[in-house]
Amino acid sequence: MIIGSGNLSRDRLAGKTALVTGGGHGIGFEISRSLAWLGSKVFLTDMDWDVGKSAMQRIIREAGTGSAEFIHADPGNEFSLMRMAQQVRKARKQIQILIHTAVSANAGYLTDLDLKSWVMSYRVNLFAPAVLVRMFLPEMLSANEGAIICVAPVHIPSMGTYEIFKNAQVDFIHQLSQELENTQIAAFSVLPGIVPASDELAQLDQVAGSTGRSVNDLLTRSGHSVRTAEEVGAGISAAVVMAQQYKGRQIQVTEALEAAGISVPRHPLDAEMIAGGKTREIQQRASALCHVVRTALADQLAEWMNRTRTERQWLARDFGSKSGMPVERWLEKLSHLEQLLISGDLDEAARMKLPLERLGDYYDHLKSMTRKYDLDIDVVKENIEIIEDWKAKVNELSELIGNR
Repeated sequence: MIIGSGNLSRDRLAGKTALVTGGGHGIGFEISRSLAWLGSKVFLTDMDWDVGKSAMQRIIREAGTGSAEFIHADPGNEFSLMRMAQQVRKARKQIQILIHTAVSANAGYLTDLDLKSWVMSYRVNLFAPAVLVRMFLPEMLSANEGAIICVAPVHIPSMGTYEIFKNAQVDFIHQLSQELENTQIAAFSVLPGIVPASDELAQLDQVAGSTGRSVNDLLTRSGHSVRTAEEVGAGISAAVVMAQQYKGRQIQVTEALEAAGISVPRHPLDAEMIAGGKTREIQQRASALCHVVRTALADQLAEWMNRTRTERQWLARDFGSKSGMPVERWLEKLSHLEQLLISGDLDEAARMKLPLERLGDYYDHLKSMTRKYDLDIDVVKENIEIIEDWKAKVNELSELIGNR
């Protein structure tokens, strides 16, 4: 990991607890990884269950049991954030590190964006960090210890409400820093540069189309250097270690990287790197989906083991005839696919030509069987919803791999 290539010791944040919103993917995930490497316990939140759980499991594999915990939360919903805070307190943990990376990035001219886009951008980019500070700052004040960090916006033309409310978020953090001047709580913002896998840059094609400019032109006009998500994650985590010297400032992520003795290369400023970032996002989502699909199938097989021998044989034959291969073979194939996706080899994953549509056919068959044999209407409805969710994930996984 990049965070380990500098002068920071692995236990530098031992005993600390961090909360990272948007921690299941992109910059948020890499911050969570680096903080865990430094010894911090990390609560990471994400709106996507599958991506969030996959991120947590990867961090635990890297940093050990108990290093990370996933909490499903919607940053644009105050009640969801309240439930998240309750889960943190239920774990008897006090947050010393608060980092808000969740973002609502809506591209387009201000006059073209609908009211829903304005409201969502406000709630995620400005209201959410204010709510989080109100939730966790009292505990930081009581201990006279903490770091509160926001990610400053990448300035790209026609990013509409994103620019307005992200800049307001930075102003909020800097005003907060003035109010905390006589404490040991550091509040500051970090300018990440252009990160190909970020939510913001996912909007570039739309911005380019609406402005009549090329993606390369937009990137050049932004004036930012290019950084990978892992580099930014390492830099922001290093900034946590050195938080006191950054109080009230907006720093470049490279400043923290250099202070931590972490050398990073210069990256080309071109559309190919953006495409590479999108590919990494696809790989991350696909690996999370594959894990969920495989786990669901393994759970089904475990449930079959509780049936009589005759029932098990019938279920196995029925599955094999509809899905094209025995369930054990499916589990082997899905395990291999998951490893390819985790390693980032999407081309080899596509070359597997795993017949996921056949697995979808089996779930369609399972729905019809449920309607036919379950007599309790409520049970039927609940089971069909579960089966439809399984099939939806199979279809999305198939689409992601097939689009390679």
